[in-house]
Amino acid sequence: MRVAWASGGAFPTLGVRAVKGRLLAAGDDHKGCPAAAVLGYGFWQRQFGRDDSAVGSSVVLADPYEPGEVPISIVGVTMPAWRSAQLDPNVTLREE
Repeated sequence: MRVAWASGGAFPTLGVRAVKGRLLAAGDDHKGCPAAAVLGYGFWQRQFGRDDSAVGSSVVLADPYEPGEVPISIVGVTMPAWRSAQLDPNVTLREE
């Protein structure tokens, strides 16, 4: 799985909307907040069969800040017309 790390303000800046759940928000950017991910529509279709229960579930990715893995909650799915350079899911960056 390829990922794109993004800040909470990235989606509104790009005009992206969520079709399920929500997008990353400024509150997702702070140290200590739970890690959050937004799935691209195509990835959600292929990997989750468009199952609504994907939102609220978790994926496990390599921790970008220290060795090991971190569970990341899926908070939303982007609109179908938007592509993030084919990178899925989009995960928030947290301030240190």
